[in-house]
Amino acid sequence: MPPDIGRAYPGDPYELAERIITEPELREDPFPIYEKIRLSMPVVKTSQGWLVTSWPAAIEAHRSAAMSIDIRRWATYRHYLTEEGTVGPAFESLAASILMMDPPTHTRVRKLLSSAFTARKMEEMRAPIQSMVDEILESSFRDTDFDLLGDLAYAVPARTICRLIGIPVEDHLLFEEWTRRVLPLAAMTVPDDRIKRTADEAALEQRAYLGNLIARRRQAPGDDLVSALIAAREGGERLSDEEIMAQLYALVGAGHETTANLTMNAMLAFIQNPEQWELLRSDPSLVPSAIEEVLRYDGPTAFTRRTAIGDTELDGNAVRAGDEVFICLSAVNRDPAIFADPDRFDIRRSLAPEARARQHMAFGHGIHYCIGAPLARVEAGCMLGSLARRVRRPVLVTPKINHKAALLVRSITEMHIATG
Repeated sequence: MPPDIGRAYPGDPYELAERIITEPELREDPFPIYEKIRLSMPVVKTSQGWLVTSWPAAIEAHRSAAMSIDIRRWATYRHYLTEEGTVGPAFESLAASILMMDPPTHTRVRKLLSSAFTARKMEEMRAPIQSMVDEILESSFRDTDFDLLGDLAYAVPARTICRLIGIPVEDHLLFEEWTRRVLPLAAMTVPDDRIKRTADEAALEQRAYLGNLIARRRQAPGDDLVSALIAAREGGERLSDEEIMAQLYALVGAGHETTANLTMNAMLAFIQNPEQWELLRSDPSLVPSAIEEVLRYDGPTAFTRRTAIGDTELDGNAVRAGDEVFICLSAVNRDPAIFADPDRFDIRRSLAPEARARQHMAFGHGIHYCIGAPLARVEAGCMLGSLARRVRRPVLVTPKINHKAALLVRSITEMHIATG
């Protein structure tokens, strides 16, 4: 065990495993803690559930048919219920989305969605996304103080998703606001009443908008995702309006958050590793490899969550039906058994021949692998490439970097940069 880990985080690994799930302040710089836990107990039972920090156990958990992704199975489900014992509209939409579906429903819906999210179709969006990025930077970038989150990292995926769905670009601010109000519901381990109320209000407004959009596209189809989902068939079946609305609800939220987090984490990694920024500026062809390294090094999703639907085993541990399993992607992607010198940020890493068989799990693994991953890669690549061309040396203006308290995402709250 590296000596600095024990000094920085005294206490036994079990105590740290217990606290890392419940204490957000420990997740500001969690990687030494994850390493200490993984070295002692790569799969450990805590009062919250099982914590997984190793690559082999994460693969096992993601592939297991005994693991459910359905949010209604979470041990904390009762915290989402109203006084009447029902769930609010935000939770209802989230639970009906592909993000929280188990087979066989997941299999049917994913097949219907996947035709709209092929890598080829996402590549076709590269040119308009690049134009959008350049337009934003041309109008908003200031050498001395640029709001990376508000002016770029959040705006680009918001406008892109609106374009994909068929929403007028002038309405993208509505969806940005709805997303900010809804996402904490899913990202928190136990949402409080304020989070639930805010999310429900936003969900009702978004439902009304999307319901009207679906009705218009049924009457007059266009060249957009809504029209494609209305027309999609699988084994003679179609998606209902409610199913379409739930998938749009999820895609809007996940599409905003994932790419914004990825872009922010990328810039922080480059600011902390300036020699890698110089390397990227000298060789723009490294942008795709740089994106993969950011995804591995400090990806946008910190945890995925499963519930055992039957007695099973995980890395030799007896997992009982109803047990929660927290798969720490941030830890898994730095497992030294898979990635040499994992705490080193190296944008050439994925170019090594042996790296192709050992991909990171930033977008999950198996049947629930993120369907929007190709789009997130294109968006983040366009933003990172444009910033590299414009910014000689990124300097952090924000006095202190803070992350959201949410467990499931790795999300910086604010970042202003300048060019040095």
